[in-house]
Amino acid sequence: MASNAILQHTSSSSHATHIYDVFVSFRGEDTRNSFTGFLFGHLCTKGINVFKDDEDLKKGESIAPELLQAIQASRLFIVVFSENYASSTWCLRELAEIRNCVETSPRPVIIPIFYDVDPSVVRKQSGSYEKAFADHEKRFRKDAVKMEEVQRWREVLTQVANIAGWDIRNKSQCEQIGEIVQTIINILGPKMSRLPKDEMVGIEFRVQELKNLLRLDLVNDVRVVGISGMGGIGKTTLARALYERIYHQYDFCSFIDDVSKIYRDSSSLGVQKQLISQSLNKKNLEICNVIDGTYLVWTRLHNARTLLVHDNVDQVEQLKLFTGKRDIRRCVGGGSRIIIISRNEHILKTHGVDDVYQVQLLSWENALQLFCINAFKVNYILDDYEELAREVLSHAQGHPLGIEVLDLLCLVEMCHNGEVHWPLHNLKLLDLSYSKDLVEMPDVREALNLEKIELKGCIKLPKINPSIGLLKKLAFLNLGNCKNLLSFLEHLNLEGNNFTTLPNLNNLFRLYHLNLQHCKRFKHFPVLPSQTDLPSETCKLPLPYLTHEDLVGLILYNCKELVEREHCCSMIFSWMIQIFQSYEARCLGNTCSLKLRPNIACVIPGSEIPRWFNNQYVSMDNSIRIDTSPVMHDNNWIGVMCCAIFHMDIEKDMTGYRSIDRSARIPPIDLRSDLVIDHLDQMWLFYLSHQEFGERRYDCRWYTSYNGVISVEFTKLMMDKSEFEKGEPQYVKVYVKKYGYRIKGRHPTILWNIVTRVLL
Repeated sequence: MASNAILQHTSSSSHATHIYDVFVSFRGEDTRNSFTGFLFGHLCTKGINVFKDDEDLKKGESIAPELLQAIQASRLFIVVFSENYASSTWCLRELAEIRNCVETSPRPVIIPIFYDVDPSVVRKQSGSYEKAFADHEKRFRKDAVKMEEVQRWREVLTQVANIAGWDIRNKSQCEQIGEIVQTIINILGPKMSRLPKDEMVGIEFRVQELKNLLRLDLVNDVRVVGISGMGGIGKTTLARALYERIYHQYDFCSFIDDVSKIYRDSSSLGVQKQLISQSLNKKNLEICNVIDGTYLVWTRLHNARTLLVHDNVDQVEQLKLFTGKRDIRRCVGGGSRIIIISRNEHILKTHGVDDVYQVQLLSWENALQLFCINAFKVNYILDDYEELAREVLSHAQGHPLGIEVLDLLCLVEMCHNGEVHWPLHNLKLLDLSYSKDLVEMPDVREALNLEKIELKGCIKLPKINPSIGLLKKLAFLNLGNCKNLLSFLEHLNLEGNNFTTLPNLNNLFRLYHLNLQHCKRFKHFPVLPSQTDLPSETCKLPLPYLTHEDLVGLILYNCKELVEREHCCSMIFSWMIQIFQSYEARCLGNTCSLKLRPNIACVIPGSEIPRWFNNQYVSMDNSIRIDTSPVMHDNNWIGVMCCAIFHMDIEKDMTGYRSIDRSARIPPIDLRSDLVIDHLDQMWLFYLSHQEFGERRYDCRWYTSYNGVISVEFTKLMMDKSEFEKGEPQYVKVYVKKYGYRIKGRHPTILWNIVTRVLL
């Protein structure tokens, strides 16, 4: 085995910053599928992060930059000397870089392993090594620089071969690998914690208390300990901190995050697969059923010293997934430790744990330290903010998550009030996820460079701060599981975005307005709910969830990808019918409100008016006339659905043009110049409610008379400068070719469906 010379190199290395724990240098053709492969697998099983150049580097790449980076980022080096190692210039250059790294840094250590070659052959470059160097010198004899490199290789081989290592010739590889791995574990020691600095506040004392309950000194006993406490108090953090310190002492280890979530999402098999995958380092396992999974867990672990951590267990049944009817202590070997994390202490006691560690709130000193780290990035309180700290901590009462949330809210508020002048414009990520008591989002108007906002799990948040609309660089907004927020969403404006589809809108119960204009890449909505009675011939494309009782608005302009799809006109018309059905149902129940008038307006390429519009006319004077006089005094009609075919021209001559009054648009047509698609005829679908016939509104020269006839004149229109990137005014001439409309009465939904089947 190795002498103490190996260990003497590592006195200051155990907690150095690194990416890889071990870098393995070897001749692939000699040992890849034998010794090195077995060693690599054993190291990975122990949770040791190994860099193997033949796996991590692509063939054909220049090795210098990639290898140098990997070598400098490694804590320990294993060099597997084999018969043909010296014949590879790749291996020799790699070894020279390793030796150079060791010479210039106190961190790394080299462990030589002599696989099928005598150490003296490597040291003296005799035998096969002598022949290999003769070939190198012959190849590079005319290149002085290369010859110097060859000489350096000789020196490095001699130096590394003089380090005490393992001569495994004629020995059991299994036993030798076990000794090598254990030595590496001892050298590496407990890894530096990957937990953020703020999560380490007060952790050492808690880790020691948990260790005492686990009785790690009882090497033959199996101990099961529970961790309990309120949400956000640090149960998982504590378990993770202890796990990182002791996992290397066990044959098999597994830390399963959020067992309850895996159980819900992937059933029982999902939890079992994760346990087996982590503890046995086996991926893509085929487990047919829970019984097979339980048996596999038992057969693999019942004689092994095992460390298991099951986080966020909320049902006793979730613990039986690993053991079936057996006591969990009989499913693992002597010396094993099992930690179960649950808010429900009753679950832990029902399962028969040996002890329960109750995570307590932070002490005043630790709470103050956590506040300072989050607020000021230091471990001490700044003089001017002691009173603020006391106020925050009095509200948080030592709860770690509460302190973090209140920290952020206070800091943002102080910035707005001018109390501190930290550069919020540099802030790119705002993470308030799982702040379960958050009821107000901070104002972010000064954080204009925000790119990502995490609000996932803020279940009490009722609304988003309007300042979010000023964040032009915002690319990611996570509102997952914001149940209170989504249930109150009424207006969804997605204008001008580049997405291609929409998520499920089925839970947006109060949504009444959806704006998709100028979404040029938009292709399709989610699948239409099964309860919809639309005819099958109109459903050849995915349709939207528009059957909610409150969803009565759809604005759709210039969605180029969508309108190029087959049956686009029928599809969009079907959506409008669904919106109107929802609105009609509310009107029949006398629950209509002014806010819930159907706000329907779509412009898509089209040249024919659907037969459903039973009043159809050719426009003779570039205008639309809608005659409601036959039903003007009938209270049973609720509105008019209209369709117009037109095309637009952009002109430079502004003679006779006027600006559009954008403050009072009925209906809400948006005649932007980029609406024109190859000078095609456009179909404009819109809706006018009964109430709007009694209101005088102007846009595109609308005129309402008292005899129930409404007219719209399309004259020359000058667009606002703000509508165009170049800032130049555009002059749009609209030519109406024909139009149609249908007066909608209070008819049962079934009549709608019959008419739709016949006329769409």
